[in-house]
Order: sequence, then structure tokens, then C-alpha cells
Amino acid sequence: GVLAGSNPVLLTVLRYKRCTMLTRIISALFFLACIAAPTHAEEAIKVGLILPLSGDYAAFGKILRDGITQADSKGIQLIYEDDACLPAKSVSAFRKLSNVDRVSFVIGPACGSPQRALAPLIAQTNLIAMLPNSGTSELFKLSRGRIYSPQCSIESEAGFNARRMYDLGLRRVAMLFSENAISRKHD
Repeated sequence: GVLAGSNPVLLTVLRYKRCTMLTRIISALFFLACIAAPTHAEEAIKVGLILPLSGDYAAFGKILRDGITQADSKGIQLIYEDDACLPAKSVSAFRKLSNVDRVSFVIGPACGSPQRALAPLIAQTNLIAMLPNSGTSELFKLSRGRIYSPQCSIESEAGFNARRMYDLGLRRVAMLFSENAISRKHD
């Protein structure tokens, strides 16, 4: 279409190697980054990624990073920051990406407590953040409409799970999570 014809970055981003859900999500995120950032043929769009690349959730961060690198990102400069799923590290990573690296778009963070910690900071910027997974429904409000999720809210997921377990005749079910902002929304 007209948009694709006027934005060569978009054409390369939408060509991905494997058709997985994660790759589709990442391609959609790059699409949003292309729309959100003014582009010049000689300038790459800077996309900041806040992922848990160390710590207890490093395996999850690696899956996300690998999915992102599967997308053809010609014209997009990816800048990775590790938050280890820790709010303080996530805040530092976001400040570096927004103030030093001057990214146009942010993907992440992937963990609940860092998402909650960043929402008020993102609200004070002109950046848009797309979570690589679901988040709590309060994030959109706390970020003043600047944090988005490709999935339904944690609260919606919790309600769905509870109804499904009840429909299956289960009355005593325990869901095990690490204690964080996401697990607190599953009650």
C-alpha cells in the first residue's frame, strides 16, 4: 500500500524467516516503530529493548531476543539493555535508552514489577513502549496511554483460567508464580 511504498523499512521488517506467534508480534512492533518514528533514508530507527538477559529469567529473555533477531531488521538499530527482571535495573535501562541512546520506541520490559516501575517514567516521555507479553490493566493508565500489550491483561487471563478450572469441576486449584506485580494480579 501507500504506507509500505513510502517506508522502505516497513517492507524489510515484514519479511520474517519463520511464522511463529512471537515473530508476528515482533514484526508488528517493528511496524509500530516505523510509524512512530520519523525516518530518513540514511538514519536507522533506534528501538530499545529491555529484556531479562541475566538472572533467574535469562532463559525467557533469550527466547525473546532470539525471536526479535529472526525478524529482518534492516533500517532498524536494536539496542538491548538487561534488566534481569529487577525494577531498579529496568529504570536505569530505560533512562539510558531514552536519554543517552535516544530511541524512538521501546520493547519491554518483560517482567511485571519492572513494567510497573517504568509506567510513570514512560508517561513523562513521548516514547511508546510495547510489552513483549501481557501486563496488568493498570499499566495503560499509569503510563498515560504509552504502554501497550499484544495480549489481554493479566486480570483477564486470571479470570479466564478461573472460569475454565471451574468448568472442569476443579474447586481447589493453586497457580504458582514468583511473587511480583503480575502474580499479585492473579488473585
